[in-house]
Amino acid sequence: MRLLLSPISGDKTQANQGAWDYWIVRTNSTGVKIWDKRFGGLEDDFATCMDLTADGGYLIGGYSKSNPGGDKTEPCQGNWDYWVVKVNDQGGKVWDKTFGGNYTDWLFTMTKTSDGGFMLGGQSFSEVSGDKSEPNTDPTPAGSDRWMVKINSAGTKQWDRTFGGSEIEDISNVVQTADGGYLISGESYSPADGEKTEPNLGVEQTWVVKTDSIGVFEWDKTIFTYGHDEAGSALPFRDDCFIVVNFTQADTGGYVTEMSRGVGDYWMAKFCKDDPSSTIEIDALNNNWTLYPNPVEDLMVVKSKSLFPDLCTLEITDLNGRLLVSKQIVKSSSTDTAISLDVQNLPVGMYFCRIKDSKAFRTLKFIKIEY
Repeated sequence: MRLLLSPISGDKTQANQGAWDYWIVRTNSTGVKIWDKRFGGLEDDFATCMDLTADGGYLIGGYSKSNPGGDKTEPCQGNWDYWVVKVNDQGGKVWDKTFGGNYTDWLFTMTKTSDGGFMLGGQSFSEVSGDKSEPNTDPTPAGSDRWMVKINSAGTKQWDRTFGGSEIEDISNVVQTADGGYLISGESYSPADGEKTEPNLGVEQTWVVKTDSIGVFEWDKTIFTYGHDEAGSALPFRDDCFIVVNFTQADTGGYVTEMSRGVGDYWMAKFCKDDPSSTIEIDALNNNWTLYPNPVEDLMVVKSKSLFPDLCTLEITDLNGRLLVSKQIVKSSSTDTAISLDVQNLPVGMYFCRIKDSKAFRTLKFIKIEY
């Protein structure tokens, strides 16, 4: 399955309906092609996911900006909408359905549910409109939340839910759990707001949301690293645990216990509901620390409103989580409340300064300039 612009040629036996179309190829167990099918409207249609249906057919999902025409029977609600196509075991189209709001909605993942229907998961920039019944936490067109749409086996919408914070949320995976609920995972740039209860440690973190069987929010978990994390997916592991797999650029810190092997690594971590190692005391130093001047040219002061901890570390990282400066601070007297850092050799740009002790951390953002 993929999107394609090719005419009839090679392994492709049907011409495109418009610009980009869905293209599905079925092979036997040794990879020999059995058949191929093309599905599309009169404009762009991008296929992103597919799953088997209970009757041996397939549900193909993606996003479309096409109105009725070609294989598409329902109009777009906005710019881009979710578009799903049900086919039989020979690739013949059975039905298609469009779901969307008034702006942009991209479908990225789906999972078959225990009742024979499907859960569709994607990224939505839309307001309450069309098929979307709940607003984004960030109501501006630049903000996106996760949008979950539950459909039955005939493609009829049963309900929808929106989850997010005040920045951008993306989605990588949705799976149904043993209790009939859903585990939803992907990336988040948001602080602790909306449904997100923990702030990020790095720039972009994997964010996991658990719902009940009708999509009601139960709990969430932010997977902390000091880096830039992509494509995080959570998978259930027994009753109260899950495993997260993702790409991270972080070295040790947060939940990462091993140094990076290169620019970016594959990383796995296991979390359990009642395991104390699955919890980090986040931002307990939140209101204690400031830095100045900001923007800074050469010398920066990090100041505490109270005494420094007995032992703490100051780190400076870039926006990709690369560690540039690390300095251990040992309290020498009862009046230690400030430390100076020389940053004149840093290139012009934006950075993070993190103050960490054995139980908590504080992250401050600053800008390096040159006059």
